[in-house]
Amino acid sequence: MKNSFFCTVALIGLACASTSQSAELLAVTPGGRGDMIFAETALQDAGNAVASKCMDAGWMVNSQSDNQIVCEMPMGAVRSIFTQLAIGNSYSTTPKTFMKISLTQVGQNTRAMGQAWSETQMAFGQMQQIYFTDAQSINKIMDFLSASGAQLPVGTTFPNFPFIGILYQPTSFSLKGKSTPGSLVMTVQEGSPGQQAGILVGDIVFRINNKPVKNSDEVFNQLNKSKNNAEYTITVYRNPETINMNVKVEFRPQISQLTMKTVEAENSANPPKEIDKPTVVAAPK
Repeated sequence: MKNSFFCTVALIGLACASTSQSAELLAVTPGGRGDMIFAETALQDAGNAVASKCMDAGWMVNSQSDNQIVCEMPMGAVRSIFTQLAIGNSYSTTPKTFMKISLTQVGQNTRAMGQAWSETQMAFGQMQQIYFTDAQSINKIMDFLSASGAQLPVGTTFPNFPFIGILYQPTSFSLKGKSTPGSLVMTVQEGSPGQQAGILVGDIVFRINNKPVKNSDEVFNQLNKSKNNAEYTITVYRNPETINMNVKVEFRPQISQLTMKTVEAENSANPPKEIDKPTVVAAPK
């Protein structure tokens, strides 16, 4: 799957892996649900992008119209059992899980909203359904829409997780002779709390609040725990030493405008010179 939108848009500092396990919303849209925008995209093109991403994930496209795509998703065995206990009985069919993406054209953009549910058929043919309205499910829907090409709408806020302002990728390094997982910092946003604290490209983040952070979920867990404090501590490896930095608690500003395709088109027509291309920094040995 394409990098999640929390990697490419929120600049909170993810490993571009699963960012959907949080018990709280990673971003709060004006609609309060899985609500995103396909900028400068026609309705049919947005629908095709969603259906294609379903197939990329190995899901089945059950139905597709101009305004709606329904995909059937696999359900893990354990969740299937608990869902059946919640909405069915020993005579009902094995639950199936679906995601519906509703689309509507708004000017030159297409607005998309997702919903997920499980359903099972009872012994006498009646259908029982349970809708997933928890934060984890909404986060997953928004990750999916982001991977399909959508972006967060104007008015989206980020109240639950402090903003670091870095992008990174998973790596490992040797610490006291032991292989240690961490996250290699690829970019640092100018003026961000991370830059003000002294984080540099090439640093490896491996602890937050003195707790190991091996993946994005652990990063978000520690950031969430810090949201009511004035600051939190990030520990980085900068060969050959480890450095503790105090990072000020700040939240990403509310989204005030969309990223339009016309800007991308202009950049494509005038590609940057070789010297302007970003440099990928290898993990320290």
